[in-house]
Amino acid sequence: MMALVVLLVLSSLTAHAGKNCKRSLLVPDHVKTQFAGNMGVLSLGLGYSFFNGKLESDMFYGYVGTGQSDHSIQHLTQKNTFYPYSLPVNDVLVWKPVSFGLSFLYKVGDTNRETWLFLPERYPNSYYFATAFHALVTVGTSMTYKGPGILRNTGMYLEAGTTALYIRNWLSEDFVKLSDIVSLGIGIKKMFN
Repeated sequence: MMALVVLLVLSSLTAHAGKNCKRSLLVPDHVKTQFAGNMGVLSLGLGYSFFNGKLESDMFYGYVGTGQSDHSIQHLTQKNTFYPYSLPVNDVLVWKPVSFGLSFLYKVGDTNRETWLFLPERYPNSYYFATAFHALVTVGTSMTYKGPGILRNTGMYLEAGTTALYIRNWLSEDFVKLSDIVSLGIGIKKMFN
């Protein structure tokens, strides 16, 4: 619920400016908030749309609190999502039945604990992977409301995804099941135009 409130406030702040002047190319096209999905328990991002909405590129900040982990974790994620096609459901709803995503996540944190970008010297070369940087792949779907009112150009999306490291473990270890490596994320997107 808090995510929806954040989106509506940001939308109302930018809606007035958008009516009075031409938007700069530097101003993001949309804001998103996402729950789960390997980017933090809750993440907030700003992004741009390209090629008539077929490609979106976003920068997210995500957070995992001490209630879900031994210590808090902060994530920075550069997320890219491709929507091959969209289908109008009716006059006010547009469905994008499938999306494909490739994202790059960096865990910001104490490098002496469990996250590092480069392998510490105490480990043999190529024995472990660096744990601060991850590549994420996703498959999802989304629905956008195009009708009148404050929810105009607001959408929801659902994604299933995993990291490259999890895929490697799944392929190389017999005891790792597909259900062990896939995580779901749900998000809300508010377009500024």
